[in-house]
Amino acid sequence: MKLLDKYILRQYIVSFLFAISILAVISCVVDYSEKVDAFVKNQAPVREILMYFVTFVPHIIALLYPLFIFISTIFFYQPAGLPLRVHCYAGRRYQDRENHEALPGREYTYRPGITGF
Repeated sequence: MKLLDKYILRQYIVSFLFAISILAVISCVVDYSEKVDAFVKNQAPVREILMYFVTFVPHIIALLYPLFIFISTIFFYQPAGLPLRVHCYAGRRYQDRENHEALPGREYTYRPGITGF
């Protein structure tokens, strides 16, 4: 692995862990604010509340994993100055290339072997 590859991987992992930590904390605060009345009403001990959140955090991380990847990609590409649009649109262009034959009104699109351009 080259030095630049190590740097890019390290920066991406740091932004990924940052996204996980921020959104996990926000999820815990929101969940606690929703359930605080039930905790007080049932006089739940602090140990039980902490054990609930110890099991809640891995669940919410597994649930929001695709969102963490997306957000960390945006956080990584923005400061690095890399063109994020190229990476986002590459999949869309490939999808358009596959499906353009089935759509009406696209008679003059690029068709290799037929038009020669």
